Amino acid sequence: MYEDARREATGAGEAVRGMLRVATPVTFGEMHLSGAVGRYIARHP
Repeated sequence: MYEDARREATGAGEAVRGMLRVATPVTFGEMHLSGAVGRYIARHP
């Protein structure tokens, strides 16, 4: 499922816009999302 969403998101070819909200426990976010969010912010300031 993750790979399907990733392919769909990267294949769009449009500018990033809008808000993405993710609701997870803090520990999960720290362990699994912090790196991805940091890379996203670096690519889309």
